[in-house]
Amino acid sequence: MDARQLTAFAGLDPQPWQSGTMDAARRISKRGNKRLRTGLFLAAWNTTRFSPHVSVWRQRLVNRGKPPKVADVAVARRLLHSFVAMRKHEQPWNGEAFHRITA
Repeated sequence: MDARQLTAFAGLDPQPWQSGTMDAARRISKRGNKRLRTGLFLAAWNTTRFSPHVSVWRQRLVNRGKPPKVADVAVARRLLHSFVAMRKHEQPWNGEAFHRITA
């Protein structure tokens, strides 16, 4: 599976929430594997706490006005994409590849 298919399998893909003329904010679909989604959230919280690259990227999202929970979903989704790239290129974790910190 590619990263997009894995994102859908984990239930982290955005889905519109519409009914008639109402068009509310998007939500994650939650139609995928609940255990995988939970594991990704736990990994997102841990990497946010212990990796400066991930925490800076998450804080940028919060500073732009995203709610903290939405930022956590974004971190989990981006981590999943990073895991796919790491496996594809057979490389270990590199925080610089996730987000480059500029001074």
